[in-house]
Amino acid sequence: MGEVFTRSNAKGDKHDLIYRAPDKVPDAPVPFTYTPAGGQPVKVEVIVDSGATPEPESVMVGTQQVLVRESSVLITKDKAVLGQVAVTSAGDPPTYDLVYTAPKVGVGKKDEVTYTIGEKDYKVSVALRENIWGTGYEAAFKVLFTLFVLAVILELGLAVLFNWRYFLRWFDAAGLKTVITVLVAYWFVRALDLDIIARLVNVLWMSSYSSDFVSRLVSALVLAGGSATVNTLMVALGFRAVRTAESVQRKPAPTDAWLAVLVSKDKVERAEVGFETTGPAPQPQQGAAVGPAPPLKYALLARLNKLWPARFANAPFIRNPGRFPGWGGYVLQPGTEYTVVIQGVTADGTSTVGNPVKRGPFTPAPGAIIDIHVTL
Repeated sequence: MGEVFTRSNAKGDKHDLIYRAPDKVPDAPVPFTYTPAGGQPVKVEVIVDSGATPEPESVMVGTQQVLVRESSVLITKDKAVLGQVAVTSAGDPPTYDLVYTAPKVGVGKKDEVTYTIGEKDYKVSVALRENIWGTGYEAAFKVLFTLFVLAVILELGLAVLFNWRYFLRWFDAAGLKTVITVLVAYWFVRALDLDIIARLVNVLWMSSYSSDFVSRLVSALVLAGGSATVNTLMVALGFRAVRTAESVQRKPAPTDAWLAVLVSKDKVERAEVGFETTGPAPQPQQGAAVGPAPPLKYALLARLNKLWPARFANAPFIRNPGRFPGWGGYVLQPGTEYTVVIQGVTADGTSTVGNPVKRGPFTPAPGAIIDIHVTL
């Protein structure tokens, strides 16, 4: 089978004997005879194979390995005892690869792979060795992807509560959001068996550690922190905007000033917060050296209908109803003179109680932050 011919160089003083193999792989070596010039006949046997390049016959568990690469002849009758085999093709004319997929368990065992190239049968013994990278990276990716999805769901679900007008009015979202998020995340971890730490350790090290309080707590903290990270990313990319107390309140420019007034109760239940401003001076009367002092104008800023005792002034998580404004600060114009007036009011709000408490006058500088605490 096949074809034998000679080829000479340009000078004709050198000659090559060339054997062209047949298209099909023969079952036995191909014999042929040639006679050198002035010599005796020489008998030769040529072994014809498929031209495929065998790969190492040692495969890590849970991975794939090409056992036969770029065979010009179709590979058929592929079969394995423990793992799986498949034939892939590429190119034109096509070449064929025999791909072996090792089982996830069975370190130290040997698998037997059989296949046929053309009309010739082959049998390969494959040793299963330990996966030095671990067999759990695919599972670890699934765990982390689950964490990512749950973080988004947790943030979207809690945003309904955190954006609620009454929540923003009565609670200090800056301090309470973290506590609520961690508690809900811990419930997720405990009720739905989402101990991320234990799962990652088990899939990466192929171990079987059980969950405990510490691993569940750390998983809850990771989940809670991940939701904030995902939310920040989505807000930065412009996909969504979760309102907080700080974003709802208009933020002043860097050249403005801030004012916050906290009123605690001693003898009154309600209070009013306002400004005294200097109005324009009237025209001086005839014969007078100067006119009278300009009148003071009163501008009401807020009425606080419920005051707490001073001992609750710094109570965590709960928004103090005696603070003006409810969060952030009231914007003042730098360079303008202000006098803050805090006046106690009766329970029915019809009359004042005692003398007003005044703070000022003062002229805030750009970027000034002014906090006033008064007990009436």
